[in-house]
Amino acid sequence: FMGKVAIAEKKWAEAENLLKAGLQICVEINNIYGAAWALYDLGQIAEGQGEPTEAAGYYRQALSIMERLGLARDTEGFRKALGRVS
Repeated sequence: FMGKVAIAEKKWAEAENLLKAGLQICVEINNIYGAAWALYDLGQIAEGQGEPTEAAGYYRQALSIMERLGLARDTEGFRKALGRVS
C-alpha cells in the first residue's frame, strides 16, 4: 500500500524501494499474484521516470504471471500498460 502512495506522490525512489522489498517477500512466500502486481507497479515507476524499456520489462514479467494464472481482467490492463511503453 505504501508503494502505491509513493507512486501517487511521484516519490519514485521511495516507491521503488518499497515495491522491491514487497516483491522479495511475495517471492519468498510464493505469492505469485502479489509478485505480479509488484512488478506492474515497478513498471509504473519506470514509466513515470521516462524509462520505457525498463517499464516494458516489468510489464512483460507481470503480464506473463497473470496469463499463467488465467486472470483475464488483470491481463488486459497489463497489456494496455505494455502498449503504452512499447
